[in-house]
Amino acid sequence: MSNSSDEDSRREEVFVKAIKSALLNLLGEPSAGVLEFHLEKRLRSEVYSTFYNDPSKFYNALRDFLGAGADGILRILAQKLSDMGYLESRNQDEFVELVKRGDEEAKQRLRKMFKLKRAEER
Repeated sequence: MSNSSDEDSRREEVFVKAIKSALLNLLGEPSAGVLEFHLEKRLRSEVYSTFYNDPSKFYNALRDFLGAGADGILRILAQKLSDMGYLESRNQDEFVELVKRGDEEAKQRLRKMFKLKRAEER
């Protein structure tokens, strides 16, 4: 395995850990579990890895489940990630827009918003 591949795997692991921790903190265990269940049913894949690898697919499943509330949940999630020290940027609208776009540039910018060291500490 190359160093680049190791770093990508580590980055995904840390990203997944941060998102999961923030959602749990935001919604509490029972509600986060319900959200995970319904998203996994729609995605037919693991929720947090999908968020990392295909954020727009995650967004579409979230929107399918929550309707117009999906953008609001993402804004609150971005704020919670920022409050917990996981995000470099406090720009919630940028976070939501990058998740919704899902193109390669958006994925890279979204990933760079995360503070890897901070997420690894948790």
